[in-house]
Amino acid sequence: MKFLFIFFLSTTPFFIAVRQGDASSEPLASSESSVLDPKINICPANYGSQTVKNAQINKAPTQKAKMNVTSKIWVDNKILRSNETLSLHFSAPNPPFLGVIDPDGHFFYIVFPSENSQGELQPVIESKDFVDLQTMLINPQTFTSDPYTYGIYTNMPVFTKSGKYTFIMGDNLHVHDPKLLDKVEVQYIKN
Repeated sequence: MKFLFIFFLSTTPFFIAVRQGDASSEPLASSESSVLDPKINICPANYGSQTVKNAQINKAPTQKAKMNVTSKIWVDNKILRSNETLSLHFSAPNPPFLGVIDPDGHFFYIVFPSENSQGELQPVIESKDFVDLQTMLINPQTFTSDPYTYGIYTNMPVFTKSGKYTFIMGDNLHVHDPKLLDKVEVQYIKN
C-alpha cells in the first residue's frame, strides 16, 4: 500500500496521510496517531515526495541510468557539508535493513521492522515502506537514528563529527562477508 504524505506548516495537523490515487480524501493517519515527532526539524517536503521523521523520501525516478551505477545504493555527491542535504538513492526492490557506520565505528539502524523497536527507538523508515523507496534526503544537522547501543532507548544524532560515514544495506547487516552488503561511503565535513 503506497501513501502520499501532505504536510502543513501549522501545528495541527503536522501531516495527513492518504492513499496515493485514492479518490477519497479521508485521512488514514495524522500526527496524533503517528510515531512521527512534529518537533523534529525535517527537510522541506517537495511535490511527489514524503517526509518521514527527519528524512525526506522520494519515489520519483532517479538518474541512476545516466550515472551507469551498478550498486543498489549510491549518492550524488560523496562529500557532504553540514549545511547540505545528502541524497541517498536506491535501486528497488530494497532489502529490509539500512544502517550507517560513523567515523568511530558506531553503527546506527536507519531502516528496520517497527515491531523490533524498543523504548522510544523507531526506524526512520519501516522496512515495509523502504521496499519501493528510490531516494532518501537527509539533513545531517537534524538526522537521528537508532544507535544500536545497549541501554539507549531513544534515537540519537548520527552526524556528530567530520569523517567517513558508510551506509550499508542488506537482508542482514551483521554479516562476516561484506560482499553480502551494498554500501556507499560519504565524507562528512562538519562546520
